[in-house]
Amino acid sequence: MSANLNLIYSEFNLNVANDSERIIYVFDEYRLDAAHRMLYRGETEIPLAPKAVETLLALIDKRGEIISKDELIGAIWTDTVVEESNLQHYLHVLRKTLGTRRDGKPFIETFRRRGYRFSSDVQIIEKPMESKSGGARLSEESGKSFYREDGFPRAVYQNDKIPDKQKTTVKAAFDGYSRLALAIAVFAVAAGLTVFLYSRFQTPSAVQFGSAQSEISITNLTNGNTVLSATISNDGRYFVYNDEDGDINRLWLQQNGQTTRLEIIPPAERSIVGKTFSPGGEFVYFMSLEKGETEYALYRVPTLGGAVSKVLTNIDSPVSFSPDGKEMVFSRFTKATGEFSIVITDGAGNDERALLVRSGAEQLSIGNAWSPDGKTIAFGALSLKSSTGEGNCTISSVEISTGAVKPLSAEKWDTCYRMAWTRDGAGIVFVGTRDGESYSTRRDQVYYLDAASGESRRITTDGNRYQNWSLGVTDKNEILAVPHNRHSQIWAVNADGDARSAVQLTNGLADGRVGIAPLPDGRIGYITRNGESLSLWTTNADGTDQKQIFNELPFIYELRATPDGRYFIFSARRGKQSHLYRLNTDGTNLKLLTDGDSYETNSTVSPDSQWIFYGSNIFEGTSWKARLQKISIEGGASIHLTAGDFKHIVPHFSPDGRFIYNSAAGDKLVLMTENGVTIKTFERAGNSSQNTSAQWLPNGEAITYLVYKNNVTNIWQQPVNGDKPQPLTDFTSGEIFNFAFSHDGKKLYVSRGYQTRNAVLIKNFKVK
Repeated sequence: MSANLNLIYSEFNLNVANDSERIIYVFDEYRLDAAHRMLYRGETEIPLAPKAVETLLALIDKRGEIISKDELIGAIWTDTVVEESNLQHYLHVLRKTLGTRRDGKPFIETFRRRGYRFSSDVQIIEKPMESKSGGARLSEESGKSFYREDGFPRAVYQNDKIPDKQKTTVKAAFDGYSRLALAIAVFAVAAGLTVFLYSRFQTPSAVQFGSAQSEISITNLTNGNTVLSATISNDGRYFVYNDEDGDINRLWLQQNGQTTRLEIIPPAERSIVGKTFSPGGEFVYFMSLEKGETEYALYRVPTLGGAVSKVLTNIDSPVSFSPDGKEMVFSRFTKATGEFSIVITDGAGNDERALLVRSGAEQLSIGNAWSPDGKTIAFGALSLKSSTGEGNCTISSVEISTGAVKPLSAEKWDTCYRMAWTRDGAGIVFVGTRDGESYSTRRDQVYYLDAASGESRRITTDGNRYQNWSLGVTDKNEILAVPHNRHSQIWAVNADGDARSAVQLTNGLADGRVGIAPLPDGRIGYITRNGESLSLWTTNADGTDQKQIFNELPFIYELRATPDGRYFIFSARRGKQSHLYRLNTDGTNLKLLTDGDSYETNSTVSPDSQWIFYGSNIFEGTSWKARLQKISIEGGASIHLTAGDFKHIVPHFSPDGRFIYNSAAGDKLVLMTENGVTIKTFERAGNSSQNTSAQWLPNGEAITYLVYKNNVTNIWQQPVNGDKPQPLTDFTSGEIFNFAFSHDGKKLYVSRGYQTRNAVLIKNFKVK
């Protein structure tokens, strides 16, 4: 007689179950239940042999990685020696069962002499602990379940009542309704309760953040939806987010734990950010930039949908409510005066009063959080006195009654975004980047700042970045956040953009996203991420002979190649500035070209390979100024060409060398001469990418750039004769992050992949 007991505690773990046993993997149209070893297509169950399912689980567990035959066999047959033919059989069954992905590619790729890789995007859903209602019974005669309806054992608590804060989930399997097993279960629960009560009566200093008693868990709230920004209601029952289809934005309400969603405002051409629930949950407040407007306004809609009303104009941050819900606070930038202010109004947007005003180099971030005691407002204080752009933010508070400002911590941050107090007022949760970590995988993480000690702790460690407008903290100190990640490989497409000609060349997870540079000899230079660093690789035009040629500088990006094929030109970090470098295309003879207090990132090389034209950014007074410059391919003194009202300058020579395309302020494409004289200006089409520079069409008749529409990215072309822009590529899925034409103009190389952006709920980040 035996008992199989797995005790899993919500606030402390005495015996932690295997996470994969409570996980559902969703990919394409399939759903794999790891606990029950079942595969579904939609709602249809697909029968598979147990070893076939274990093979699929092993591949998914290492998704995106190449796993060898020996590793697979060892993972599936842990204690048995089997022939390789067994593995081949189950791989054949899986390929036949799954078919191909929506883009026509196989789910399971074979790499000769290397192994196999599961290549589909996978969403992970963590299942809640299963209730034992209706499960094991004390006896056949009693007919009474040993478990209550909520999954807790009846025998442990008198009168069948369990205090909410003392609940401990128990999962037990009994052999023959064994009374011995029952006694063991009761003893284990009592022991767990003893540990819990002991921890509750310890002094606060004895309870440490992230201790073994409080294992942080992160579970998905959405499954595959492209969540752009989100927040959650105070009671944690509902969350709200927006997504977009081209220029159309939609605002959705969804119940925590449910998949059905409700559209609560009419879809329209607008940009939506900064959502907040009213304290009682009756309304959703959101910031919207309507078509044709230049400033965000604040709107309000009943939580379940209804009439939308405008509350405020000229608002630059999400609102945060006072504890009694009668007032709210937000940040505003007034262009006419150049002033940043923290403003308090009533819930209807009336009776405005400025609590704090800053100007010049002293500015404000988008984070404002009203403290639970109602006395102070926490905010991100920006100081742009440094020309490096790093360490410019501190977390401070302003006292409402006096206007006195004090820092909550001495720590410096490169970025500090949306924030919220924990319900006990002990600290602040916010999205930010530590001083000097803007170019690392630790950029844009969720942090907890202890208000008493001024010390911060990073909550998220999953390698994702977190959306800076998305945050919410519930009454139970659960955090809503939105992680996002991108996977990309390099593909070759015919220059006419026909997606049917697309061939995948590389297999990394971040290939070409920040730079692709084809060479005259047919090789392709590209940048990929290796851990914390970015390095330079080359490959043949067919994807063979992939090799790293340079990794001496940690952060390199914006890769170009000279038309004669002699050099790569790229930007790289040197100290706290970014400058241009020259490198032989075999990876030798690195040469620094620019230096000083300026930032140089984007460049283009003249058709004769003698000059590099580039955008240079200089910090002057309280703001950054962009200017167009050029320098000889051999280095030396740079020549200033022009400056203007540019957010950034991204120059690209036309194939005949007559014109330079330039990215200017707003959504404009500017055609100018090499001396900076503007010839023509074009409006970008639709929701175009500002992160990736445009390229000239090889024949010089159009400028090409990226447009995101219908949840897909394609390359569009703007004819220089002024005709309407038209799509060049016709992909129906995925996103393009970067692209470049081959030297002979016959091929188009794209960094293409998928972006995941789900709302998640973070629990147990802080011991109560």
